[in-house]
This record gives sequence, structure tokens and C-alpha cells, in this order.
Amino acid sequence: MYNPFILFFLFITINNAQIKLKFKRYYPKKEIYFNSIIINDILTEIKLGTPSQNLTLSIRMLEYPTFVLNTSANSTVKNTNKFSEKNSSTFIELRDYSIIYGDEAFKKAYLGRDIFDLNNNKANANLMIASDIENDIKFFDYSWLLPPSHSGVLGLNLFPQFESLQNTSLLLQLYKEKIIDFCSFSFIFQNNDQGYLILGKDFYYDENKYLFRKTELLSRKETLTWGIIFDNITFGNEIIENTYFKAKFKVELNMILTNNYMKEAFKNIFFQQYFDQNLCIQNKTDDNYTIYFICDKNINIKKFPEIKFYMKDIDFELVLNYKDLFIEKDNKIYFLIIFQKDNKIWELGAPLFKKYPLIFDMDKKIIIFEKNNNTNYMIYFMILLIILIIVLVLFTLRIIKKRNNRVKAIELDSEVNENYLNSTLI
Repeated sequence: MYNPFILFFLFITINNAQIKLKFKRYYPKKEIYFNSIIINDILTEIKLGTPSQNLTLSIRMLEYPTFVLNTSANSTVKNTNKFSEKNSSTFIELRDYSIIYGDEAFKKAYLGRDIFDLNNNKANANLMIASDIENDIKFFDYSWLLPPSHSGVLGLNLFPQFESLQNTSLLLQLYKEKIIDFCSFSFIFQNNDQGYLILGKDFYYDENKYLFRKTELLSRKETLTWGIIFDNITFGNEIIENTYFKAKFKVELNMILTNNYMKEAFKNIFFQQYFDQNLCIQNKTDDNYTIYFICDKNINIKKFPEIKFYMKDIDFELVLNYKDLFIEKDNKIYFLIIFQKDNKIWELGAPLFKKYPLIFDMDKKIIIFEKNNNTNYMIYFMILLIILIIVLVLFTLRIIKKRNNRVKAIELDSEVNENYLNSTLI
């Protein structure tokens, strides 16, 4: 018979190989508030080289390669370390793959190879070394207004048509070297500003737990990213997008971005009464291109209708409510959906990532939506805990029973010996 303790601990410890990296969002002290709320860096710490050098990298889902600035790069990045390849005994320069990456950012970059230490998971992998850079604020920060906050980028790209990206895709290299079991990644938010990036997120094809949606590469100008097609969006009881439409997933965004038509839909259905009472205003970012809503903190956001993104083929909705789409700052309420005049594609950022664990499977080109939420895991944990308690109680009762039987056996032996002794004396 199997020991229940062994079975229990085997059950909770079996896990596929994956790498968890802590991340946190970067907010500068002198923040240009709404620009930093729209988009900012998600930072993680890694070690590179021998002996290890600590580096802060920005995690990007877009077409970025994995690269670091070296100590000779004339970047304005402050308070973060740059990489010294000269001080690493394991660094290999791969000059055959010299790369000029963009005329607005890297003047010069080349391919190298060294040991990455990702939370005690070591791998020898390729990366780009940026030795000459210009206009780094424009390259490093999407708003072009905030100072750079990191010494490189960990690019979660999947675009083999770009040789420089393919050669430096850290995720692909970890997968090919069998350091991770799945060519996938997922962001797990613990709270609003930090959480874990999981490389090689494990999953299994269980329709009761996961739902799958095929992906396509969406392209607008030079930007490529993960994208899927939704069938419709409802706001309250009204369908506000009633035809097939494309949406991007961009965890770098700290909000949701859509078009001006949607602005009128949200305004008419919920905000108009507050605009009429001068409790909400419509603002523009510094480039006069992006519109957002700011409201008095006394508006009743609890009456905000749910927004549902529906996918017909898997019969599944991504639902966002007022808790997901409003934040309070300096006695003001900010609505985390913003609007651009010419934006035809929805861009879904942190509000959705914070609510739904999504797994991006690069190998099969699918997005996996996790059907169960964290409450389910707590239920499973409580069930396992109850089972453990029951096992402990049964095990304890069994020990007590054996002890009592042993005491009775000793008493019986004493009685038999005593009777034998008396009979012998007679």
C-alpha cells in the first residue's frame, strides 16, 4: 500500500521546468503622470557573465531583440549597471553577425555570447551588445518624455524573418537547449505594479481549465506583436463592436487603447451625465493625439457596466469591470481606456493581464486563456489541506490504537505470567 504522505507530496511538487523572473513597473520620481500611466517599463533583474554582473532589463513583447548596453555606450541611463564584456571571462564576441539596428537608436551593435543567470537557472546564450547609441530616450521609452530606466531589453519576440531577433531570442534559445519544457511565456501579476514573468509556462490540454485561440502577427507600420480576432464587444447591454476586429496584447501598455468611435460609445453610455455635471473632463496628451478621461473622485464608478470581449469559436468572454478600469490618483479618477483618432486595432494592456493569466505558446502559435481564476487554486489548496489533515488524524489514531493494543498485550502477558507462576508454586 502506498504511503499517503508520499503521494501527497509527490502531487504538490511535480512541476515542469520553467523559469520565474520577478518584475516591477518603473515609475520615475518626477513622473509626467499620464504618460507614465499609459506605458512604462516592466523591469526584471538578471545576472550576466563570469563573474556575474547584475543588470536591469526591460521586458518587451514586441519585436525587440535581447540586448544590453556596454560600458562604452554613450547612453543617458542612470542608476543602473551596464555590461562590461571585457570583465567577463566567458564572453565570446561573434563578429560574423555584426548588426546595425535602426538609424534612430543603435549606431553600432554586435552579436555576443555569454552565461545568463536567470534566477539561478544558467544558460549560455546569444545577445546583442550595443556599443554606440543615440537618442536613447526615443528608443528606450515609448512616450519619449521619460528618462531611460534600464540597461537593456529582454525581448520576447517570435519573428524568424529578422535574423538579429532570431539569433537573440532568449526564450527560443532556452527552449532549444531544453532548459525550459515549453516555448511559452506568461505574466502573473501579484498586485498592480509587480509580479512574475514565467518562461516555459507549463500547461496541459484540459478544456475545463484552458481555452485556446489561434494567433496571427499583426503589423502596423514597423510594430509587430501578438494579435487575435474577437467577434464582438459589449458594454453593458449594448454591442459596441459588432464585426470581426483585431486586438493586440501588449503588457507594456498600462491601459487599453482604442479609437475615437469607442470614445463616443463610452461617453454616451456612462460618462455623459458626469460631463454634464462638470465632474469629468476630456484631456489630451502632450502630442495632442491621445484623448483620455479624468473625473472627480466622487463619481459612482461602481455603476460602470461590464465590458465583455467575446470569442465565438471557444465560447469565451474576457470581462472587465470598474475595478479593472479605474484608478485613483491625487483625488482624481482616471479611466484606463484611452482613445486615438486613427487607431483601428484595440490594444489590450495591463488591465486585462492583471485579471486573466494568458499563456503565449510560441511553438504552436496559440494564446491560452486560463478559465479558472485564483479562487479555484485556493479551493484546490484547501481540499488538499483538508485531505492532509484527515490523513494526519487517521495516522495519529492508528498510532494511538497500536499503542493501546501494545499496552493491552503487555498487561495480558503479565497476567499470563502471574497465573503461570501461581500455578507452579501450588
